[in-house]
Amino acid sequence: MREARESEHERPALRPGVAILLLGSLYCIGLECARIVYTGNRFYLFLIWNLFLAWIPFAVSLLIEKVQSRGRRPALLVLLAAVWLLFFPNAPYIITDFIHLAPRRAAPLWFDVLLIASFAWTGLLLGLVSLNRVQRLISSAAGALVGWLSAAGALLLAAFGIYIGRFEVRNSWDIVLRPGLLVRETWHQLTSPALYPRTLGVTFSYAVFLMLTYATLCEIAGLLPTLRRFRRFTRARGEGSTR
Repeated sequence: MREARESEHERPALRPGVAILLLGSLYCIGLECARIVYTGNRFYLFLIWNLFLAWIPFAVSLLIEKVQSRGRRPALLVLLAAVWLLFFPNAPYIITDFIHLAPRRAAPLWFDVLLIASFAWTGLLLGLVSLNRVQRLISSAAGALVGWLSAAGALLLAAFGIYIGRFEVRNSWDIVLRPGLLVRETWHQLTSPALYPRTLGVTFSYAVFLMLTYATLCEIAGLLPTLRRFRRFTRARGEGSTR
């Protein structure tokens, strides 16, 4: 009875099965292959690479979860978290690939809409599920409030990363290959925001979109904090401390 009661108060995890994400990725690749066979055109082949990059933060989140479950290794966890944050913007970045959408004679427009939407949704889902994994680990170590603040911060940084990737034509590898240039450009934009209205507009717009999307998924999974859930969680902790 005690185990059953405790399990009732465990917060569910927003973690669709890896098999579902793999099937979604295979579906995207299948669409691209069908387009190539039908048209002989490889224009959207870059979507497969972008989807591969979206898998990196998801894979790193699994690794973080595994390392954390095996015991305290703070240095390794911090390193993995930095790698995750570095590649995290690649997941929602695929949304901006709609900029390439245009009527083409080779393929019907409806098919290209479906193609890009499938890649964008799968990449976004990979990113948000990985974020939820990392958030839960932070919450377990530092509390729910810190977890949610960390998630909001990661989404804000992801929105800024989307801007850098789309408009400044930078990528995650530049932090290794050209760190000085990337840091200088980023620092100048952050310290002189009035000079970069597009930076503010794009970052703010995508940050709000990502936060609303993440909140929607969390609400569907029953993870979004509410007063009732907070009271239930507090009551469960109080009962546990008295035993």
